[in-house]
Amino acid sequence: DMLLTLGVSPHLQGFEMLRHGAMYLLKSDAAADIRIMYELYPAVAKATGTNVSIVEHAMRHAIEVAWMRADLNALDAFFGYTTRDNKPTPSNSAFLFTLAERVRMRLNGISTDSIAKELRRYEG
Repeated sequence: DMLLTLGVSPHLQGFEMLRHGAMYLLKSDAAADIRIMYELYPAVAKATGTNVSIVEHAMRHAIEVAWMRADLNALDAFFGYTTRDNKPTPSNSAFLFTLAERVRMRLNGISTDSIAKELRRYEG
């Protein structure tokens, strides 16, 4: 549901690949140490029956489409400061790590709304 909220259309090939990528990060004990190009992309390619190049491109395309279509408030709530001042779309890895962390927080019962409010206090 987070991908849908962010404007990623389920009919895009990248939707499924982003989902697989986020799940890969969630299953890892050391997600911060994962090398996207050499570990995550090949794992997603294997799971989806394609190659690394297609995975990278499909994810990037899905993120770009979402960035153009999504509600700015939803993007701002999800990504915070990165949506301001006409910043470019996030990289595949930034999008995936943020998505995985949000899912992890939800699974652990941590309210992302309270964190967003706390961040806004410091943005001043």
